[in-house]
Amino acid sequence: MIEIGKSDYHILKKLCPDDHIYVEIPMIINDRRGRAWVDDITNPRLTLIVLGDMAFIEGDGDIEQLKKPLEIIREKTLEICCDRKYGDIVRDCFNCVSETFNVFFQHDGAGRHFSHPDDFTIEKIDSAIFHKLNETGENWLGEMYLDGDDFVKSCGLGYAATYKNNIISASIAFSYDGRRANIGVATKPEYRSLGLSTACTSALINDLLAMHIEPVWITGPENSASRAVAEKNGFSETVRIPIYWTSAE
Repeated sequence: MIEIGKSDYHILKKLCPDDHIYVEIPMIINDRRGRAWVDDITNPRLTLIVLGDMAFIEGDGDIEQLKKPLEIIREKTLEICCDRKYGDIVRDCFNCVSETFNVFFQHDGAGRHFSHPDDFTIEKIDSAIFHKLNETGENWLGEMYLDGDDFVKSCGLGYAATYKNNIISASIAFSYDGRRANIGVATKPEYRSLGLSTACTSALINDLLAMHIEPVWITGPENSASRAVAEKNGFSETVRIPIYWTSAE
């Protein structure tokens, strides 16, 4: 397979429609982010797309061609989103692979408001707050963006709960393709069950609905806390799609 330059990302649209179920894919293609490989630049039938800890395999080309690019990224811990027909090649290229699902939720289109403890402040995420999101204990929240300035320029959609200038909880447009926002949430463990993620998420969803942007929610099947926040904010499960978690260890 051939790694393509950013100027050639438009050819990925032949394999990945703008309404792809994963918001990340049109975001990556349209904003020319991450890395991408194709089997043929002129007439691509298979692609591997990687950004941060996420990877996507799309198309119906010769599966064996995936070995070379997968070997390049095999030292990373990845969430590989792909059809089960690619499971064997993923297992061949990584030492540790576990199969699970992503659970997709659809929003009911209604805005909500949830209160939060008075000691905390709900603030819109700007560049400065973005750079402190790791204080929640989750490093993946902002991985789709280069930095805080890129986040603000790209969408700037998100809210954080702060306490004494520390970021305690956040709800952010983890990915954004211009018409949909996949919401990611995180809360410092010692501050969970206070309703902070729920309050931040409701503030974000209200902004999205006012801007006619569709809220999207994806989580793992065992993440009961994420599911609870989603359901309180008007999401209901629609479909489960297989994924592969890989590790170089």
